[in-house]
Amino acid sequence: MRYTKKDYKVFVTEAKCLLKRLGLTDYSVDFAFESLGETDYAQCRWNVSGRCAVIALNSKSLSFDYHDPKQSARHEVLELLLCEIDAKDSVRHAIIRRLEKIL
Repeated sequence: MRYTKKDYKVFVTEAKCLLKRLGLTDYSVDFAFESLGETDYAQCRWNVSGRCAVIALNSKSLSFDYHDPKQSARHEVLELLLCEIDAKDSVRHAIIRRLEKIL
């Protein structure tokens, strides 16, 4: 499976909508369509003190079945929403999965 530029546009549109909806306007967010790890659909990298982030969709071919780019966008925006919580990665992901179900 490989995401297309059309998938990237959907990803960015969904992420921007959710960033606004969740009030994450105090972050400067850039978007990227780049090669990530072999197991990552997408990724969010942030700098809390600098109030900036990069949300990226994987341009690399993956061995997984197709994954909705809107779902990936929601997941990464929720990562940013919760990045300031000092919790284990697994705890943060459990909260994210719960929020994904209602958004």
